[in-house]
Amino acid sequence: MIGLNLGDDMLLTYGTLVLQRRLDAMLVHNAGLAELAMRLRAQDGGVAKSNVGGWQSAGNIFALGEPLIGTLARHVQGALQYMSMVAAQMTNVQVEFEASLFGWININGSGDYNQPHTHPGNTWSGVYYVRTGGPAAAERPMSGVIEFIDPRARCDLEGNLAVRHAGTLRVTPTDGTLLIFPSYLEHYVHPYWGAGERITLAFNSLVRRLAPRS
Repeated sequence: MIGLNLGDDMLLTYGTLVLQRRLDAMLVHNAGLAELAMRLRAQDGGVAKSNVGGWQSAGNIFALGEPLIGTLARHVQGALQYMSMVAAQMTNVQVEFEASLFGWININGSGDYNQPHTHPGNTWSGVYYVRTGGPAAAERPMSGVIEFIDPRARCDLEGNLAVRHAGTLRVTPTDGTLLIFPSYLEHYVHPYWGAGERITLAFNSLVRRLAPRS
């Protein structure tokens, strides 16, 4: 998204969209998704990418044919279409939309985290929180927080606090939270210090078609 018209004389330029949505309809399925995650971990050693500690599934979780994953995929596809339409400033009610989905499950225990990273080669990236785990001690307020880094590298060059363009976006998710953001947006997850294990399903999406339906 290069610009978004906010009114007659205001244009938001170089804006970065981030969707934060609670999927209430998925909450009843989270226990089943958690059971699936544990079963997959027992079958496979997983892979290591941006994760430090914890377990990350290999391959595309959406290709397994699991019904609960398919249910989540429909919610994600709807959100991806909405994000894509907003980014393209499309107001058409009916559009032709096609986007790929490649996902993986993460299971993190105490002290596990994700290093700063991006997801190149995609349009959108995101994460769905199946189980955020138990609360951490008061002295660890950043436990499990996902933090996004301002992609505009030059915004911090000037020190004038009256007009400060750079900023930090931090999200403390709850069970059922869905986040979607541009794949170029650098992000990381602070170490999780709560009781129990934390389960998320992360994904990448490449939008292949977005056009008004004739």
